[in-house]
Amino acid sequence: MLQIAVCEDGEAVEEYFKTRTGEYVKSGNCMLESGELLPDEGREFDILIVKHAERGTNADVTVRIRKELLEELLSKAEERIAHRKKETVLVRAGGSCYRIDPGRILYAENVGRKVVLHLKNSQLAYYAKMRETEELLGEGFFRCHRGYLVNLAAVERYEAGSIVLKNGETILMAKSRYNAFSAAYERFSGRNRSVR
Repeated sequence: MLQIAVCEDGEAVEEYFKTRTGEYVKSGNCMLESGELLPDEGREFDILIVKHAERGTNADVTVRIRKELLEELLSKAEERIAHRKKETVLVRAGGSCYRIDPGRILYAENVGRKVVLHLKNSQLAYYAKMRETEELLGEGFFRCHRGYLVNLAAVERYEAGSIVLKNGETILMAKSRYNAFSAAYERFSGRNRSVR
């Protein structure tokens, strides 16, 4: 159970925590104590919030977090950041860097020396080889033609020579890639039943 002590203006902070943590507080996983005085010296709190200043002035708020809890919170935050980075790819285009969720990419197209990422609502062109883009995007994408790399989740249907995407666009599929695409799409659809 997370134990939080709030000194002064406890009601306001308690209300803040209840709106921010919602069900976590209501489910009994979090105990809030508030009052005008500091908590007993012998008691251990995970989080201690102290407001110190004269009433009517700008107040400084001190938040003390128990070391073990802080380490746990930082560890969880690092895990979330690492997970979020794994879910996105970094693309440099036109002097800027873009972090893109691969799920937003419908397909990649090779145009000259550039790769154009066709996103759900826009396009992003950058200098790269299609092979590099294929490695960057990895699983869930298939090289259906030397000029196209398709997001398997964006496929509505396919036939020899073409793939129709869920947004209605049609892209080319090399006839020599049909069997490999069919097998890859079947494996992908088996893992992701909701795609169909």
